Amino acid sequence: MPGEPVELRLLVPAGVAWLTAAIALLVSPAVGLMVAAVLVVVGAAVGATMLRGKPARHHVRTRVIAAALLCAAGAAAAAAWRVAAVQRGPLPSLARAHATVTLELIVTSDPHLSAASSAGGGRSLVVLLAKAVEVSGDEVPSTTISSPIVVLATAPGWLSLQPTQRVTAAGRVSAPDPGELESALFDARGSPTHVGAASPVERVAGRVRDGLRTAAAPLPAGPRGLLPGLVDGDTSGLSPDLVAAFRTTGLTHIVAVSGAAAAMVEGEATQSGVTDRHESVVIIEAGQSKRSDRTMSAWPGARLGWPWARSQ
Repeated sequence: MPGEPVELRLLVPAGVAWLTAAIALLVSPAVGLMVAAVLVVVGAAVGATMLRGKPARHHVRTRVIAAALLCAAGAAAAAAWRVAAVQRGPLPSLARAHATVTLELIVTSDPHLSAASSAGGGRSLVVLLAKAVEVSGDEVPSTTISSPIVVLATAPGWLSLQPTQRVTAAGRVSAPDPGELESALFDARGSPTHVGAASPVERVAGRVRDGLRTAAAPLPAGPRGLLPGLVDGDTSGLSPDLVAAFRTTGLTHIVAVSGAAAAMVEGEATQSGVTDRHESVVIIEAGQSKRSDRTMSAWPGARLGWPWARSQ
């Protein structure tokens, strides 16, 4: 409400939680869990001091400190749990040895071309996320696993895959960068085999995405890739320049959750007969990057129908 003071104290536990999670991703799960346990104890001890007869101002500071410690404990525990899941099974050790393996995997994201491929940098490199559910090879017997991986492929058949499809492929695994939440990078050699069908929901979603991409095909390159991202989060057609612009300006959420909301608001504004575009839209400011300014302003769809944004 206008005139009410801005509550900045919530930034303290939020900032401490984010910082703790970032650090916990770089250490072992055991260390992360120990840190979480210590933070819980200290946070509870700080909170217990509020039971003593202290001034109200002291209680406010104590609540903020206790909340920050407990939020940090939760963030450390969650990050440690995620790191433990990534490091579980034989795949991480195989990745460190750059072993050649055969993986059975389930696709978990829409495949897309890498930035270098989109810019014309030689062979087309397809990138997708998947969950490896079985691994076999000369250095390991057939073992059931559950490990998130990044798949890199240049052979035909990968770009057309849909989430939930189960495939088998051979290739070499390598270790990801520290802090990444994948067990391995999988350099697939050849096309996927034993390709299973996607789930009924994903097949329907795939037809919707294909229809939207077809409808956007007559548009110029930038809008053609951005429109599906704004409507349903399909970022497979975004150009590298536009992806860089979104990251530079911190607007990647526009083609995720907020994009769908913006599309619904724009549709409602259209149905309501709004004709004055200056009253119904707000321009996304590209901020500090002149390159981002040019990229974003060239696409009319970057003007999102948020009537309340004029007061922010």
